[in-house]
Amino acid sequence: MASLAIHNLHFLEGSMMLTRMRSLVLIGIAGVAGCNSEPQSNATDRGHADAHSESQPSGRTPNPRVRVGRPEVSMVKYDQVTGKLSLYELQENGARWMVSTPNEPNGVPVPRVYQFKGKLDPRQVSVFFTVPSGGVSGQLTLQEILDAQKTTAQ
Repeated sequence: MASLAIHNLHFLEGSMMLTRMRSLVLIGIAGVAGCNSEPQSNATDRGHADAHSESQPSGRTPNPRVRVGRPEVSMVKYDQVTGKLSLYELQENGARWMVSTPNEPNGVPVPRVYQFKGKLDPRQVSVFFTVPSGGVSGQLTLQEILDAQKTTAQ
């Protein structure tokens, strides 16, 4: 009787270990497969073209300790009629332009010449850039760009 109890105890320990191993394997597979807790929105949800075809997110975490200046407004152009945004080449290797909208407040990477889709409120859309060290520039709204263009034209 005692040997049967010992046998059952060993069986239970082995069964629990097997269950734990299965759980670890499943967690590992989910991690390798790229399980992502953040839902991906499509281009129509963002109100602008999908920038991911030309530029992939860096995966870098912003570092508020790294000081980065604001984009130079006189070097950025925005045509409100066509929705075309023209950005200048950033000096730092690996720096990346980003656009922030109400639907994407953290920003999405964009190429230097970028075409918005649909009607936008220029006061709610901003441009900024990130640098490889994790620094994030100040934001520049499309309205500020339009205002600077008007001042330059006068």
